Amino acid sequence: MSFVHSETSRTHKGDSSYHRQCCRARPPSCRSRVPQSRAAKDLPIEQRQTIFRTLVEIQDTGVGVAAARTEITKRFSVTDAQIKDIEREGLDQQWPPLE
Repeated sequence: MSFVHSETSRTHKGDSSYHRQCCRARPPSCRSRVPQSRAAKDLPIEQRQTIFRTLVEIQDTGVGVAAARTEITKRFSVTDAQIKDIEREGLDQQWPPLE
C-alpha cells in the first residue's frame, strides 16, 4: 500500500504505522486514508506479462516463491495482491515462458 502526501506529492510505501510516524506533524496535509493501489487488471497486459515472466525467471534460479514476490514488489512497485493476481492469470493463460 502506498501513501501520498498531498502537499509534496511524495509517495512512501509500507505499513500504516510508518505512515503515521511520518505524517504525525502534518495530518491535514496527508491523504493517509486513501491508499494508492490498483487492481492487477488495471495494469497494461504487457506489463502484467513482463511481471509474470520475470517472476518465473527469478523462481527458476532457485529463489523461493515469497522471496521472488518480494523482488517483484521492489522492481515493479506492485502489491503482493497484484502479484498473486498476475500469477493466476499467467498460469491460466499459459503466458511465456510457460508456452
